[in-house]
Formats: sequence, structure tokens, C-alpha cells
Amino acid sequence: VSPIGMDDDFYDLGGDSLMGEQISMEILRSIGLEFPISMLFEAGTPRAIAAFLGAGAQRGDVIQKTTIFVVHGRGGYSSPRREFMAAISPNVRVSMFEFPGIRGDRPHPLSVRDTAKAY
Repeated sequence: VSPIGMDDDFYDLGGDSLMGEQISMEILRSIGLEFPISMLFEAGTPRAIAAFLGAGAQRGDVIQKTTIFVVHGRGGYSSPRREFMAAISPNVRVSMFEFPGIRGDRPHPLSVRDTAKAY
């Protein structure tokens, strides 16, 4: 999609979980900061991503909220539908796990016990 402005939303432009993972990996590769794809729901525009990264994302500075944890499915990552996220109260944060090693940075766990240990 071109052109993309600073305030254009990732999902409004047709983004999906695979594209989100590509963005996350490219940010890590380019500038060395973690950007979990779950943040695209809260920071889904280029301006909001930059603000998130500039505000200390590497230190895990996140506003304290009640958290719902979503564990990945068989594919190794989680990306709930927009309707799910829209139904969540503003004082609730959704934190999604991704399968350890999915980025190729370490070996994949081979059992549930090893997966739990990796988390």
C-alpha cells in the first residue's frame, strides 16, 4: 500500500499477523529494539510505533493495566481479530506469547515442559 502516512493504521491498511511479525523482526534487525506484534493494537501507526520505541520499549516501560495473557496456537504466534481487541476494556492490556525460537534466535523447545521453561 502506498503511500503510507504517519497516522495510517496497520490493520486499516490490510495488515495481518504475518506482516506484523515482519515489522517486528525488521525493527529488531534494524535498531535492536523489541517490538512485539501485539503492540500493533495499541501502537499501529508509524507515529505510534516510533513513540513506543522512543519511550523506552527496550526497558519494558508499559502503563500498568490488568493483563490478559494469550498463548500462541500451533503456528507459534498469536494475533487476535480486531473485534476481540475492540471488545477489551481500555484498562486491560493483552499480552501475547510467541513460541520460543520462532525468530530463529534459539532452538525450539521439544516438549511442553521445555516450552514452559523457556517462558
